[in-house]
Amino acid sequence: MTKYFFDSYALVEYFKGNPEMAELIENNEGVLTLLNVLEVAYIISRDFKPELGRKVIKQLNDLLVIPTSKDVEETVMFRLQSRKLDLSYADALGYTYAKRRNILFLTGDGAFEGMQNVEFVGKSKAGQ
Repeated sequence: MTKYFFDSYALVEYFKGNPEMAELIENNEGVLTLLNVLEVAYIISRDFKPELGRKVIKQLNDLLVIPTSKDVEETVMFRLQSRKLDLSYADALGYTYAKRRNILFLTGDGAFEGMQNVEFVGKSKAGQ
């Protein structure tokens, strides 16, 4: 069993029924921050209905981790160094959190494709 940081992109794909994400998320351990819960619940509420967004919040609650001030400090530096990628705070924090703890960052967000410590599931930039 692998331990992942579940990126918002991965979770949205999971809740939308992506079988590849379902396989990884259901058969492995994962963590995420409150920022990811916020992003995912908003997207699911917007794209489907608010009741589903509330269910998502409850479902993800047990996976929450609290980043440290060191995580925040490193996230600021990572985001500054990666300005061209236009990463959200949630994405940058999740990636930094995962990297510092040597767990894989699970995503399908093309901005992370090819980065160290990332398990990328999705269309390759080269294939687009």
